[in-house]
Formats: sequence, structure tokens, C-alpha cells
Amino acid sequence: DDSNDPGVITGAGEVLNLQMHTLRESPADTFASLSEACQRLGIDAFDVYGDFDSDEKQSYLRQFEAEVAHYFGKEDGVFCLSGGMAQSIVLAINARNHSPIHGGDNGADKTAAFACHPTSHLLLHENNAFSELLGMEAVVINPNSDSAKGRHLQYDPEALKENGCYGMDPVRLSHVQNLVSSLDDSSPSSSATTLTYPNLKPINRAEISTMILELPHREVGGKLTPWDEVEKISHLCKKHGIKYHCDGARIFEASVGYGHESVKQTAQPFATVYVSFYKGLGAISGAMLLGDNEFCSEARVWLRRMGGNLYSVLPYAVSSWDGFRRNCLKEVAHTNADVQQGHIQQYNLVY
Repeated sequence: DDSNDPGVITGAGEVLNLQMHTLRESPADTFASLSEACQRLGIDAFDVYGDFDSDEKQSYLRQFEAEVAHYFGKEDGVFCLSGGMAQSIVLAINARNHSPIHGGDNGADKTAAFACHPTSHLLLHENNAFSELLGMEAVVINPNSDSAKGRHLQYDPEALKENGCYGMDPVRLSHVQNLVSSLDDSSPSSSATTLTYPNLKPINRAEISTMILELPHREVGGKLTPWDEVEKISHLCKKHGIKYHCDGARIFEASVGYGHESVKQTAQPFATVYVSFYKGLGAISGAMLLGDNEFCSEARVWLRRMGGNLYSVLPYAVSSWDGFRRNCLKEVAHTNADVQQGHIQQYNLVY
């Protein structure tokens, strides 16, 4: 009986485990499948240190990256070993390029920060890597406050883990508007000063370089921010010079939930998107960052800085590319979409 397991949702006498990413082959069968995948994909040479100096005609890895980027409507993509590394790279690049933070003497005392939902993977499952490795702070969006003068959310990630958060709303446009308004009104001497996590630093809007939106919100049961609000948040971020990033670990499922004809539509409002290959697509491991050419060129530098460009990532990249091809080809994707839409409607997972 799994009815008391926080990792499952029950409905109509059935159990849907949202934390079971995909069915796995045995290790031996997995490696046999990799050999077959190399044959199908025409891979006859290893990638070497990310093939940074090769093009898609010379490198299977660059061809894979270009194929996924085209599928999402972005200029380029960078394969990463993990989502944690991928999204750390996004934060690092945006903070580095954000003028109020790195603007000479005037930026010397500024705090590098990003905004996200209280259930963001970066807050709950990465041991505060954004703070410990990047020296950054999180501005936690309060999903239960509709007050433009709302004070700092008393954020306790351990309480969320212990008590659960299925009743929590996803990010809404009003939440972001209220946050921006409260940050504009904040000052170091104000009683309404917004404070960051984990170091409780006072913050103002100009210090936020990235807004992260997870689609769908995993920890609250797969809820989605209404699509018109996703687009309006994009306009709000552009207005205030904030980069809009999609935590798209489950973006394929989100795209189906929105009824989009393709994930290009789902990815369009975002400057950058992270996608995962080991969940619904069944790869061993792997992720990709998607964005414009300038961003991806910087991302490759940061991938090296973070130790992510191994001598070869062939087993992970082949598994990821094969999973992407098998699940996202047009004739396969339509069938999968019908099945996924049925699950979404049955369990009422869309907000």
C-alpha cells in the first residue's frame, strides 16, 4: 500500500508515481542498446573534451546539440552531464553579465541573486550549490501572498521536505509582480526589506539577474503556471533586464499539458532552457542547455571551468540522443502525447 508515500498521488483506485522517471533495462542490456544506438546514429568516433572546436559535420556531439536546439527553436545547445551543473552555469553567466552586479566600482557591494519558487530543485536538492560555489543568493517567491507589500517569506526548506507542499500554488504572474513591487520599495532601512536565502541579505530588484520558472512544478504535484501568465512574466523580465530561464527537466510533459503543438512554443518565452534526457526520455543520464549562440559559447567555457567537459561523454550523449530520437520523432511523439494527455486529465495535474 503506497497511499501514504509522499512520492505518489492516488486517484480512481490507482497510484501514479511522479518520481519514477522511466522503466530501466538491466545494465548489460543498457550497454548492448548503446552499441545498437551507435549503429543507428552513425557514430564511429569519440567526442573529445566536448568537441568545442568542431562543427556538426565533424562531430556527432555537435550534431546532437544542433538537432535538439532546432527542435526547441533555439540557436544552439550544450550537452551537460547533469541538470545541477547546467543550471549553475546559467546562474553564473547571467550574474556575470548583469551590469548592476559587475559594473565597476558601483557594483562592488551588490549581491548576485536569482528568483525562484520555494520548491525549486536548486533550493531543496542541491545543498545550496548556488551559494557555496557561486556566492549567489536566492530570492524566494512567496506563492501564498497577494500583497504587493508582502514581507520576506520565512523560508525553511527542511519544513517543506518534512511536511510536503502539494497544496502550494505554482508561480503566478501576480506573485512575480508583487515581488518586483516589493523589491522596488525596499531599502536597507525599510521594515519591508526583502531578504535573500540562505544568508538573509537585503536585496533590490536590480540585483536579480535570473528568474527561474519550473515547468511543470514537480514538488507540488505537476502544476503548471497558466500559459498566458508564462508569457506575461517573460515581458516583465525583459522590462526589468532579468533573464528568464526555464527549468525544463519535464518540459515535454509540460508542453503536452499546455496542449502545444511543439515544444518550440513552450520554450519560446525563455532566454534559456534546461532539458533532461534521463527522465521521460529514458537516457542513462544527461541534460542540455539551450539558448542563443553567445550564451552557448559562454556555457562551454563554464562547462570546462566546472569540470563538465570530460575526455568523452559518449555513453551519456549516445543514450540521450537515442532517447531523444526515439521519443521525439513526429510519428512517435504524437502517440506519446495522447497517452500523456490522458494521464494529465485523469489525475488533474494541470493547475
